Amino acid sequence: MKRTAIHTICIALTASLAGVLSTAHALEEYEGYYFYIGDYPYDANPGWHEDVQGVTHDDDYWFITQSVEDDPGRQAIWKIPVGFALASAAVPGINGVRRVLMIDYPALVAQGYWHFGDPSYYRFEGQGYLIVPVEFECWGIAIFNADTLALIGSAPLCTYQTGGVPWCAVDPRNGLLYSSGYSAAVWMNEYQVNWSELHQGQALELNHMRRVYWGDLNLILSHVQGGVFSPSGELLYIVADGIHVFETETWRRIKQSTNGSGVFNYEFSPGFSEYEEPEGLTIWDLEDGRAPDVWGELHVLLLDNDVSADEIYFKHYRRSIFVDAANTGLQTGDPAHPFRTVVMAHYFAWDGARISIKAGHYPETLTLDKRVQLVARGGTAVIGE
Repeated sequence: MKRTAIHTICIALTASLAGVLSTAHALEEYEGYYFYIGDYPYDANPGWHEDVQGVTHDDDYWFITQSVEDDPGRQAIWKIPVGFALASAAVPGINGVRRVLMIDYPALVAQGYWHFGDPSYYRFEGQGYLIVPVEFECWGIAIFNADTLALIGSAPLCTYQTGGVPWCAVDPRNGLLYSSGYSAAVWMNEYQVNWSELHQGQALELNHMRRVYWGDLNLILSHVQGGVFSPSGELLYIVADGIHVFETETWRRIKQSTNGSGVFNYEFSPGFSEYEEPEGLTIWDLEDGRAPDVWGELHVLLLDNDVSADEIYFKHYRRSIFVDAANTGLQTGDPAHPFRTVVMAHYFAWDGARISIKAGHYPETLTLDKRVQLVARGGTAVIGE
């Protein structure tokens, strides 16, 4: 990659400038949500937690799936307002919380389904659709009206896909649907959905297009539980014994979470006696504070599935690294403990990160060798002598 020395630059925080930057670099920028910032809920049992499977969202609601094999009352899709505190007890019918059960859909029950997997959300022609993997006895995809949670249609996939359908993700650029089996996944399956006909009230049809192999030779993913595309469609995040990030031009893995340390930390204990199980994930920019105690853009579930009652951990990651020359305390790059220099922030950054710089003067010589975005915060930031 070409190295560009920046000696003096000014960055003004204006909507017009942000739009120009986004347009100018649309083909070069992707979203790197790797900065772990904490868990909320943490070790909690708010009602939707037991055997939780996955999560997605629209503009105003979380959609969370839950599947308890021997309890039809907890084979559910939850719809929870973004302003609801997720660690609080979620009770259907109170505070805008909704819950529908598998038994509320006789057409699915008649096909032997009882398990909801990690869902996806897609908007087509102004209508929001909730796409949910369903499993046992065969497995397939069910699509719901995201506003009403009415079932629109379902289609089996067991002819094309081995190892179940634990997750699905829709590419926001073209509406193509992707999924894989649970174990020893060396490829994904790509499906075309008849969105236009579905929108007009016709039956759901899934057309298997191809197998998509990982771009890394001999890469095998185990315990695959969730997937989501970034808003640009340039990255695919997959949960499989941690978080794996693929760029979607070559499907090469560009990032993998660590377990217990580092910036991109997804800590879990899979064996005896914890039996912690990575689950689904979603990408939703909640840095504006409208979700109580939830920040960041990437949100990933972890289920404590030990012999006692289940508990849930919801892990959150952000894209931005913060800089403020006036900080005299701890430097970790988060809003409360920003780095003092842009150089230090760039050192800890990764491809796709955003460096958010507090207005002021930074007498530094900066060399950029990563795909990062520089954004001023609260006025003009001047970098250089």
